Amino acid sequence: MASRAGTDRAASEDRWVALTGDRATLLAVADGMGGTIGGGDAAGAALAALVDSMTGTAQVDLHALGSAVDAAHDRVCGLATGATPAALRGGTTLTAVVATDRRLHLAHAGDSSCWLLRRGRLGRLTEVHTSAAALVAAGAVQRGSVAERRLGGLLTRFLGMPGRVCPQLATVRLRPGDRLLVATDGVTRALPLPVLGELLSRPGVAAADLVAAAAAAGGRDDATALLAGVGSDVDTGVPAGNTRYATDRTEVRAG
Repeated sequence: MASRAGTDRAASEDRWVALTGDRATLLAVADGMGGTIGGGDAAGAALAALVDSMTGTAQVDLHALGSAVDAAHDRVCGLATGATPAALRGGTTLTAVVATDRRLHLAHAGDSSCWLLRRGRLGRLTEVHTSAAALVAAGAVQRGSVAERRLGGLLTRFLGMPGRVCPQLATVRLRPGDRLLVATDGVTRALPLPVLGELLSRPGVAAADLVAAAAAAGGRDDATALLAGVGSDVDTGVPAGNTRYATDRTEVRAG
């Protein structure tokens, strides 16, 4: 796990969590969006609610993960007062995955992402919930155009938005040798797909290498990467029964 603040930020608004237990492994990143409450506060609240819900559930599955995201959304919405205009409320992206019984359950809202490297091929498992992505898919805006770049930061789904969030939910079968990446867009915007794939294919690559590469490529946004390999189990580098998480720029271990 690795995270760094953007070059034009006083402090990072990214938050992350990695939890390894007897039944499952949880990885999640949240990229906070500023408002009347700080984006970092929104991201931290979302992850705290996610962990509370997942550690308290009797069954670890996609339904439980979806319910945990609903709880996280409610907690972020609860940070703002009822008098706060919707446009000024803080919010956060959330990309969360739970690996159990060789299955990967995924819940996602926003423009953070989850990637799967399998036999040298890198694929994105998450949708991009931005106005730019929607317009490109509809053929109204060309990929790589100025309009796409300008609209790339306008999220269509995020925690803290008015109403329900309706996250993307999916389940993927895992295989030995798979490698998982969960990252904020500070990593993926700076590293083109061929570069990201080449880095992830290196046997000794670590999350810190990806974050450093994003910085070297000129990435100015907060960047966070969580990396895990699949063997007989999912290896995050976190000892079983422990949680590692970041509540601000300081890494904390609890267990």
